[in-house]
Order: sequence, then C-alpha cells, then structure tokens
Amino acid sequence: MKLPKGKYLMVLVSMCGLIAVSLGLLVNVSGLFFAPIAEELGVGRGEVSMTLTISNLVYAVTGLLVGRLLNPKTFKPMIIGGTALMAAGTALLPLFPSIPGLYALNAVRGFGAGLFGIVLVTTVINAWFASGTALMTSIAMGFSGIAAAILSPILSSVIAASGWRAGYLVSAVLAAALCLPAILLPIALTPEDAGLAPFGAEDAQEDGAPAGGARPAQADGTAKTSAPTASTTSSALPTAIVFALVSVYSIASSMGSVLPQHFPGISESYLLPATVGAGMLSVAMACNTLGKLGLGVLIDTLGTKRSSLLYGIGVLAGVLGVAFVRNGVALSVCAGLIGLSYGMATVSIVSVTRESFGAEGYATYYPRVNLIVTATNAIGTVLVGAIYDGLGSYLVALIMTAVLLAAGLVSLITVYRRG
Repeated sequence: MKLPKGKYLMVLVSMCGLIAVSLGLLVNVSGLFFAPIAEELGVGRGEVSMTLTISNLVYAVTGLLVGRLLNPKTFKPMIIGGTALMAAGTALLPLFPSIPGLYALNAVRGFGAGLFGIVLVTTVINAWFASGTALMTSIAMGFSGIAAAILSPILSSVIAASGWRAGYLVSAVLAAALCLPAILLPIALTPEDAGLAPFGAEDAQEDGAPAGGARPAQADGTAKTSAPTASTTSSALPTAIVFALVSVYSIASSMGSVLPQHFPGISESYLLPATVGAGMLSVAMACNTLGKLGLGVLIDTLGTKRSSLLYGIGVLAGVLGVAFVRNGVALSVCAGLIGLSYGMATVSIVSVTRESFGAEGYATYYPRVNLIVTATNAIGTVLVGAIYDGLGSYLVALIMTAVLLAAGLVSLITVYRRG
C-alpha cells in the first residue's frame, strides 16, 4: 500500500494529535493526579477518580451530538471550540480545588474533547482513506497510548516538583499544542471538500469497487477490506437486531479493557510480589498500542471478521489464564493477550460498525456504540472492584468477563452471517 502524502498525511497527523488529547491527555494520564489531589483535599481517591468517570461519560454523550452536527461548515469550529474548552477547563482546575469544582470542570473537559474526539476522528479517516482504512484508524488510535507513554513521565516530574496544579497547567498547554495541526493545517471534513478523491480510491477501483465505495465480500461474508460497505454482510438482519449484536460485541470488548486496571490488585490477591502486578500492567499497555497497529494491518489483510475473532479468542484465553494461573511469567503473557482488548474496543468496533451499517449509517450508529463502550468501561471498573470487595476474590469477575467475551464473539459471527 502506498504511504499517504500531502493533504492525506496532514489529515492523519491532525487526527493523531486530536486522539492524543481526547484519549491520551483526558483519560490515560488522569490517574497521575488522583493521589496528590486526594491528599491535599483530604478525601478518598475514589471521590477524585470519579472525575474520570464524569469526563468519560460526557465525552461519549457529546459524540452523539457530533454525529448529528458534523458537516463541512462545522468541522473546523468544532475542533477550535473543543480545543478551547478542553484547554481552558484543564487550566482552570487549579483554581477550583474542591470536589464539586473538579467534577464541573471535568465535565467541561469531557464536552470539549468530545467535540473533536473519536467520533469526529474516525468519521474523517473513513472519508479520506478508501484503502488501508483500518491501518490509518489504528495509527491514530495508537497515539492515545503513545501520548500517555511520552507525557506520563513529564507530567509526573512536574507534579513531583511543583504540585498537581502545575501539572494541570502544563497539560492545558500540551492539549492546545497537540490540537494545533488540526486547527492550522488546511484540511477538510472530506477529500471532496478539498477537491480530492479518497486516498487509495484507484486501488479500490482495481479491486472491483467504486472509488470510495464498497468492496466485494469474500466467501465467508467478510469484506475484503475495511472500507464502508453499501451491501453489508448483515443486510438480511433487521437493523435493530444488528445494533443489538454489535452492542453485545462492544460490551464484551470494553469489559476486556477494564481488567488491566485491576492487575495490581489481582496479583496481590494471589499473594504474588507487587512487581508482578506492575509488570502485568506494563505488558498490557505495550500490547495496547502495538495491538492496535497490528489489528489495523490484520483487518486490511484478512478482513474485520477474521481479525476480530482472532483477537477476541486471544483475549478470552488471556482472561481464563489470569483466572487460573499463578505463575508470574505466565500471568504477564496472559496480561499481554488481555491488552489486545484495547484494539477490539477501538479499531475493531470502528470497522464492525462501518461494515454493519454502511458509510451513511456509520455517523448515526457509531456514536451510540461508542457511548456503550464508554459506559461499560466506567461501570465495569466499579463492578469488578465491588465483586472483589464482596467476595474477597477476582475469580467471579474474571469468569463473568470470559462469558461476556464468548457472547461477544458469537454476536460478531452472527452479525456477519447472511440470512
């Protein structure tokens, strides 16, 4: 596949910056602030961590609004307005050191980031790239982990030296800087708005599909590539059933990505050294970024159905391994398999939604699916902890997650099966 150049490369770079802010800064580094804020305010970390739940849910709900309002005229204003709200909300956090103030401003941050977040980014990538769509999506999504890996030590140093207030001020500056490419570069919502054809449109035509349109399906019903399909594999099923099946798969994928946050606790409950839990988390985070990139390549090569099933089986094996294995090295391997769930909850769900509902239906249904993913993650994190608090063991939570993953894989197979 040819590498994107010119405006296509500008679009990809801009979308990477937006994801680095809307997921990397808003979500993945937020935990750095919990302990110092809780200590200064004299409250529990649970109260402070609720700020992340609030910003996440507002972020996802805002995606529903983006799906309705996004058009060529609102494209740039959404990015500019969202950047202003995200940066200003972050910069104001040090001035309102109270739980109500933190909750309110994190709602503002979630709304701002939601305006230029995952719904806008995936819509733009789907429009601009007719081939290699899954790879471009995975590259952009991968920047949520890359940004966290690079910025976490920087922000940790700032917090250690100057406090959490300084950390938020630096975060505000970083948010504005990372959004600048999308604001300043001459990019548009669709290539047609810029007088161009989608990237790879000629390759798509050579494959027998119209430029920017659908690709022929393979014998197993899996699209040859991950581009929007006008005649989807689930066309024989009523739309409501298709949405229900995609929702089950989304819930399962999101529940898998809940577990890494509990790896330190799981390791401790097995009476293993703290280094084992930390190592499991590190391996899972590495597989977060690398797994997204790998899934993008697989989807563009094998199709969405086969690639997603492969990842889902791997995650299921990892969950069962963590449930019953007690060896540190083996647990780290299982943690790496579970880390693949981040790719399922982002790259795979984007492709599944696009192929299930087509290019036109994507803007309507993906924001709803994304809300389900985010809500599941927020509820699942609390649920797993509550199960442990009640039973003194993570086994029930792990078995529950395994059952959900199995149900998700069955739903995925069903949604791709012709009537």
